[in-house]
Formats: sequence, C-alpha cells, structure tokens
Amino acid sequence: MDIREAPDPRIGQFWTNYADLLKRFRIPPKAIPWYRRHVEGFIADHPGVRLRSHTAETVERWLERIGRQPNINAWQYRQKVDALRLLFGHFLRRPWSSGFDWDHWLNGTHALKSDHATIARSYEMIDKAVDDPNNHLAKTHPDLYRRFLVAIRLPDYSTNTEKSYLGWINRYLRFHNNRHPCDCKEPEVASFLEHLTLQRKVAGATQSQALNALVFFYAHVLERPLGKIGPFKRSKKPKRIPTVLSTGEINSLFMQLSGVNRLILHLMYGTGMRVMECVRQGTPLAIPVSCQPGCTGSP
Repeated sequence: MDIREAPDPRIGQFWTNYADLLKRFRIPPKAIPWYRRHVEGFIADHPGVRLRSHTAETVERWLERIGRQPNINAWQYRQKVDALRLLFGHFLRRPWSSGFDWDHWLNGTHALKSDHATIARSYEMIDKAVDDPNNHLAKTHPDLYRRFLVAIRLPDYSTNTEKSYLGWINRYLRFHNNRHPCDCKEPEVASFLEHLTLQRKVAGATQSQALNALVFFYAHVLERPLGKIGPFKRSKKPKRIPTVLSTGEINSLFMQLSGVNRLILHLMYGTGMRVMECVRQGTPLAIPVSCQPGCTGSP
C-alpha cells in the first residue's frame, strides 16, 4: 500500500492506527498531529518510494539533511527522529529498525550550543551517572539506565522528577528480586502497587507517582507500553479537613502587623494571590495608594 496515492479509505485507517500507537507510547495528544506531519514530510521527500521499502541508509540520509537546516530547533529535530522511530520500529516493524542507533540521533541536539545546560546534562552527566557504582539500575542494567537517562533528560524533565522516577524503578526491581524488567509485565506491576498500599501504607499520591514512573519506564525505556494493569488495591485518599480561622482570629492577626507586611497580607487575603505573586508586585510605591494601609481604600 502506498499512502501517498489518491484518497483511499486505507490512508485514513493508516493514520488512525499510527495515532493509536502513539497513544500507547504515551505521546501527548497535542503532539500527535506533529508526529504525523513529520512522517508526511518524510514521505514527501521520497516520492515514489513505499514506506516499507525504506532502509536504514535512507532514514539516516534524511536525518542528516534535516539536521543541517539552520532554522530547526533541537526539540523539533528530536520529535522528527522519534516519529520515525515509532513508525519503522513499532508500527511497520521493519527488521533493520531494531539495529538502528536511534539514541544517537535523539542525542543530536545540534541546534543548541555546546555549552548549553541541556547539552551538559544530556552527555557529560549521563556518562558520569552510568558509571556511578551506587546506582542499582546502573549496576544491574547499565544499558537500560543509559536509555532511561536519555529518555528523561532530553525532553527536559525536572531533576526532581528524574530522581523520583529512578527511585521507584529501583524499588520495583528490588521487589521482584532483580528480575529483568522485560520479564515483568502488568501482573508484576499490579503486585508492586498493592505492596505499596498494603505493606508500606503509602498515600494515594505516592502510589500514583510510582505508577507514573513505571508507565514511563515501560513506554519510553523498554518500549513495551503497559496494557491494562487490572484491578489492584489502591490507597484511600485521606479526608482533608480545612482549617478555617474565625473573623475575630483574622482581625487579631491583622492587628499584629503593620506597614508592608500588613499590606501583603491584606492583598493575599482579599484577592487570593499567592505569596510570590504578591511579592512580585514590587514596592508599595508600585501599588495604588488607595490600596495601601492607612488609606481610605485599605482592605
């Protein structure tokens, strides 16, 4: 089938199936149309060539040419690479794709300068982290750990998210006696999540964080997205009983303050502003006089 031919129901089905694959790999919905555009661009650059006829060499030449374009951003380039990786490796399942060095091209953030923080975090720190003897995943599965770092650092996840996800992956592997993660599937994930609830007594948010880490690990590192995990014991969300001050208590609190501090508290209480939102308003001189303490317009 050549999806570049005249309108054909199979063309629409092709894109629908490709979008379904992207969803299984947890590609954000707003990015799915862009993945399709990247594939369409690749097709347009190879008129008369069927997708299944492409080889590693044609893909490599295309990525090299696209990479030389001066107006392409690093994230756009990585997205193009990822669109082709999922197309040929998981949708069309071309044999050559399993041996293609996708990580090399995903690392090709040529659009950033060599001293950019993202580059330093993506290369030097990855090499250093893989060699860290204190890291469990790095010791038992160094190749997977390197792939994890590439997957989570190039999209610029926060450092806290990286540490949190890595911690949950390590706990998951230890829970299953260091079995290879590819041998663990949905039932093993469910048993680990139940263990957190029944034995560790974690909160619901903590259990959800562990699940998110494992979903990321299977989809973006192992490239084996999880299916339906099935029923498992979920942590019950604790009831949150708000603490509310009475009118007298609030007035008493206001009376203990004066000047700018009182102004800030009045603004926060009257408008619902957060601390930093209020502080960033500037000095009292930047705030209308009628809103300052001691004026007729004071809250």
